[in-house]
Amino acid sequence: MMNKFSMLAIALLTPWLTLGAQPPAGAQSLEEGVNTTPQQRAYSTLMEQPVSVKASQFVEFNLKPTIDPASGFAHPGILSNSHELHALSTELRSGTPVNLALWQHMIDSEYSNPKEGTWDPGKNWEGYEWANPGRYHTTIILDALRWIMENDKVAEARAIEMLNTWAEVDSFELDLNDSFRHERLFGGIKFGYLAYAADLLSHSNSSWSKADQDKFKAALRRIYLPMIDGTRPNFYNGNWDLGATWSSMAIAVFLDDRALFDWNINRLKSFNITNGSIYNYLLPSGQNAETGRDQTHAQMGMYFMALCAQVAWNQGIDLFEMEGRSIGRSYEYLAKYKLGMDDMPYQRYPCPLYPQYADKLNDVIRPSEQDRDKF
Repeated sequence: MMNKFSMLAIALLTPWLTLGAQPPAGAQSLEEGVNTTPQQRAYSTLMEQPVSVKASQFVEFNLKPTIDPASGFAHPGILSNSHELHALSTELRSGTPVNLALWQHMIDSEYSNPKEGTWDPGKNWEGYEWANPGRYHTTIILDALRWIMENDKVAEARAIEMLNTWAEVDSFELDLNDSFRHERLFGGIKFGYLAYAADLLSHSNSSWSKADQDKFKAALRRIYLPMIDGTRPNFYNGNWDLGATWSSMAIAVFLDDRALFDWNINRLKSFNITNGSIYNYLLPSGQNAETGRDQTHAQMGMYFMALCAQVAWNQGIDLFEMEGRSIGRSYEYLAKYKLGMDDMPYQRYPCPLYPQYADKLNDVIRPSEQDRDKF
């Protein structure tokens, strides 16, 4: 089953997307001039698009769920577990129009159809310019899902090719002109998705060879983990380290590295290690460390934290609700403010570590208006 926060997040963002849910009332009879909700308008727009996807093209199950005896990790178990994927397969095979329309929208997107070569990282990296082929992480995941749900061998082959290409990276050198070391941020954003796709493929009936899987695992340890874990950005306002934590956790699960996973869990639960912990980034009211900075960073930090919590949840650890802190409450706070509520509780962010990085927030007395209209 999906955890309560997953269902809440989906319900808040697109209520008609929940598995088995009905379209919003009135969505199929929208008339010009009639007051409608954003969810109704989005549903109407979606259902107006042509759909060629058929329920018959989806397979019953294409996974080999396992539990590693040494680490105890369930696979697949990064952002999706086998129960959620089975539920998705069941819904798609049921032929519910909205589910087929959503799948059609996914496979028609530019992320499912990247231009040749736009995702090739090259052999040697310097700094963070390698982030330019930035859609690779989305494409690999979509291809892995198409393989699992449709037995799509073209998608499977491309996903394997992309992961094998990233396994061929030989070196990374720091950009000496980048004093902030942005590779920690961009790597934190994206590397976890590589591990997620690899976890899906390696625990399905795919043709990804063990030799290639081992080479990819070696590249994660040799190239990618050191980029984000070598010197963790535990200062700033927290979002950088949360990004690094998410990707490090995802890689730990794929590698069955229990020590690395537990190290990250400890950071998330800590008070004195990083500003990117649950207790230091969130306040009991739902405000987060960057509510007074701007809403883009406030959303970004919450996004990384939710990814961390989802990985932990799939491995039997609940980080969504902790004593005095609630990721769900913080999302509700963020949503209410961005949807127009002005009377949200606010206090100066008490930056626990390295307070010099929060100096510019010292005189802020309310949530920032910057990017309030951007989602």
